[in-house]
Amino acid sequence: MIRLFATLLVILTGGSVLANSFPSTYQVAGVATDDTLNIRMSPDAGSVVIGEYASNRQHIEVLHTDPSGAWARVGLGEGMGWVSMTYLARMPPPKTGAIPRPMHCGGTEPFWSLSMRLRGDEYATPDGGLKQLLMTHEQSGANGYLATFAEGPRSHRTLIVHRTLCNDGMSDRDFGFRATLFNALDARNVVETGCCTLDSAN
Repeated sequence: MIRLFATLLVILTGGSVLANSFPSTYQVAGVATDDTLNIRMSPDAGSVVIGEYASNRQHIEVLHTDPSGAWARVGLGEGMGWVSMTYLARMPPPKTGAIPRPMHCGGTEPFWSLSMRLRGDEYATPDGGLKQLLMTHEQSGANGYLATFAEGPRSHRTLIVHRTLCNDGMSDRDFGFRATLFNALDARNVVETGCCTLDSAN
């Protein structure tokens, strides 16, 4: 009976029960204020330490866990690492229909970034500087997000974020979301692609 109920639940939700578990944001928990949480090379307590999180670190993006569920796969610089799930607590989800913040999206060739933070939204390129955006609409789905932004009276940007593993092609780091950004800039339309992360360090 339990197995039948679980099967029906997955069918009715389109498999989203498992698919939507990750990526998700976590915070360090149960670590003393004068201590840090180790990031290791592999999911093993004896593995080499390659980084660390402060005891108050929040908005850590967990892409997935190892088969045992005891270790979390996280991004670190241009690579990846593992953190013990024992010392991580899931952060509260955003309100229904909202995009989780902070979320940072970016791409290469050309380089661009679009950041959605609690203090506001902005778009940047190496040669174009920083431009403030006004989000005019946001919407969430089972496997991603949609957002539209105004950038002045004649320029608009539409961001589609798809929940799936993504790589920027320039590093060994994986990200939890793929991005497509349609830029309608004063009658000149440009489409850019890239990856997004929930990690606040980006």
